[in-house]
Amino acid sequence: MKKKLRDIAAAMGVRPGEGRLAGTFMLYSFLLGLSASIIDVGSYALFLSSFGANSLPWVYIGVGVTLTAGSFIYAWLIERMSFDRFLRGSSAAYWQRHWLARWGPRICSALPASSE
Repeated sequence: MKKKLRDIAAAMGVRPGEGRLAGTFMLYSFLLGLSASIIDVGSYALFLSSFGANSLPWVYIGVGVTLTAGSFIYAWLIERMSFDRFLRGSSAAYWQRHWLARWGPRICSALPASSE
């Protein structure tokens, strides 16, 4: 069994001593994908019940434009920064979006209503 794992690790380019880190990252990626797929089912159902299927083409066009623009921005940034700095900035931006998605609605609902 260990020989097969070593062969798989070698085929994936995992160097000696990196096995634990690579395995932990693979587990993290698996759990992240699992949770994302569960959340996606609920969000798709909520979207369709709120906006209907007629909105889907516009959503796909918007996602395509946004992802294309984001890819160009990422490519532009990675040429101008060290990989370490880019990775830290990307991680910070991800966690900021995560925090806003998690706590933003609660904070906004706790604010007093406008008197206008």
